[in-house]
Amino acid sequence: ELLKSRLQSARPDYGWLSEETEDTDDRLGNSRVWVVDPIDGTRSFLEGGEHWCVAVALIEDGRPVIGAVYLPLSDKMYAARTGEGAALNGKALTVSGRDELAGSRMIAHKNILQPHRWQTPWPQVDVGMTTSLALRLCLVADGSYDAALAVGSKCDWDLAAGDLIVHEAGGRVCNLEGGTLRYNKRATRQAGLVASGANLHDEMIRFSSGYKPN
Repeated sequence: ELLKSRLQSARPDYGWLSEETEDTDDRLGNSRVWVVDPIDGTRSFLEGGEHWCVAVALIEDGRPVIGAVYLPLSDKMYAARTGEGAALNGKALTVSGRDELAGSRMIAHKNILQPHRWQTPWPQVDVGMTTSLALRLCLVADGSYDAALAVGSKCDWDLAAGDLIVHEAGGRVCNLEGGTLRYNKRATRQAGLVASGANLHDEMIRFSSGYKPN
């Protein structure tokens, strides 16, 4: 309620999309739309953990132009604006420069890397995890992980802010087939998630495009 009140009162002509708000087609007529997740990583929040955040993005013509991800308990603010780079508490971010997938640090559910799920099995990687999708993207943006992978449909409000933050830190974000994520469509879900530093991107897509959901 706070975010909606502050943002919409400041920009009443912008549309609105949030996990906590009933969605309508009204936003589809707006070229600029706020996309908000007031708590991403709900499980961690409920368990008293630290791996949850507030994620806000401004979408313009289908792509994020401003993104912010805030971790209240650690007072970390990841932020980005198109063409101006990404930062953590004001310090510029740069993605990992790693160019070899084998042995890389990937943030993903370990079980999704099981060989039977893929046309070509993934090489051995060092896997970590956090419940928040927005935070996973930020951990790629700040170089803590070389890449992130998620399968299944993912919601716009979980991805939009982190998408921009990774790009502005020099990385890449796309769906499992390598397609650019477009936001403020009638359907509010994306076909999986791949994020990495630019040097790993092509190799990530070579494996992720072979996902076998069944």
